[in-house]
Amino acid sequence: MVILNTGHLFRLVEDEAIEVIDLKLCNLFGGYHHISLPAKKLNDDLFKRGIGVDSSSIPGFKTAGVSDMSLLPDPSTSVIDPFGERRTLTLLGSLIDAETGEPFRLDPRYIVQRAENYMIETGIADRSQWGPEFEFYIFEAVHINNRINEAYYNIESAEAGWHNQDFSDDDDSSLIPRKGGYHVTPPRDRYFNLRDRMSAVIEQYGIPVKYHHHEVGGSGQSEIEIELLPALQACDAVMAVKYIAKNLARQAGYSVTFMPKPLYNEAGSGMHFHQHLFNGDTPLFYDGT
Repeated sequence: MVILNTGHLFRLVEDEAIEVIDLKLCNLFGGYHHISLPAKKLNDDLFKRGIGVDSSSIPGFKTAGVSDMSLLPDPSTSVIDPFGERRTLTLLGSLIDAETGEPFRLDPRYIVQRAENYMIETGIADRSQWGPEFEFYIFEAVHINNRINEAYYNIESAEAGWHNQDFSDDDDSSLIPRKGGYHVTPPRDRYFNLRDRMSAVIEQYGIPVKYHHHEVGGSGQSEIEIELLPALQACDAVMAVKYIAKNLARQAGYSVTFMPKPLYNEAGSGMHFHQHLFNGDTPLFYDGT
């Protein structure tokens, strides 16, 4: 659902019996922070002044001496969050100076907006489209310990031939060899239904999914690819996809990681981007010769 203005948003809150408004912002390391408030606190002033946050507690943003910022929600990013126990509406926001109202220059969403404005103002292109591919591993369990007398990590994958744990439906014929997982089907693709649920929720967020499949890694590696989007929407989608994947995995009793190389000598995970720049209808990367 596309929210055109705050009036539309207020009607949505009433029609959907929303109880919680959850405001999220992105840090410099690609992680979410959030602040939640009762739906009855939703008003026009929230979209003019924002809500105060202490940016000194967010790595890389500001020192404690000059930390007063406001989180200004973007109504166009509104989406019903399926992970709250109560009816929750999520909005993404950008940081502004609490006194001047000026955008915070290190806010990731503002950086993207500045980059796109630069592209247009300098005549490089008048629009861009971006299509990220998400590769990640789904594990049964991950255990990490780093104490004074010991240090280790342990990963379990029911798909892998090397797993150390007994699984109730274990069948050696369905195990996947190292780097042998590309496009395998169930029963070897054990996480198909989980990945499909992820894709369905991503679509509910208004993010168009191109496809999903098992990736090369034979230990639960998956891929979800979305369709092309404008720059800021694509960046927002990256955050949403990671949030959805990790929450659904947790609900199902699994662990998801987007780390580039969680397993030695197994396929790594990347995030390829399809990039298109246009002037009018002319693609800049096209060469007719």
